[in-house]
Amino acid sequence: MVRHAAGAGDGRREARAILDLAIPQPGECALDAGCGTGIYTRRLAELGATVTGVDADPEMLAAARLKAPSATLIVGDVTALPFAENTFDLPLAVTVNRPGILGDLDLTLFSIT
Repeated sequence: MVRHAAGAGDGRREARAILDLAIPQPGECALDAGCGTGIYTRRLAELGATVTGVDADPEMLAAARLKAPSATLIVGDVTALPFAENTFDLPLAVTVNRPGILGDLDLTLFSIT
């Protein structure tokens, strides 16, 4: 499964742009929904956030654990997140790209912020 088809340089620019827009703050609780291999999970943790990553693929989470050992990583479906409303200060769903999921995901993320 390909999560990001762009080259490495494009990925770095994308990550910088997304994090510039998200403005993560030290101490914030961040959700990386569809965290995959943990690219954003790691950056959020490096910036001082307490990060929870969710992904349906255990192999992706194993890779994420290597990048972000301080993060809480959960196998789960991003359209049925097991969190109460207002659990996270900063929800991200950058690498979720399955067809048909975005409408449900918008509602899911709105309900937990």
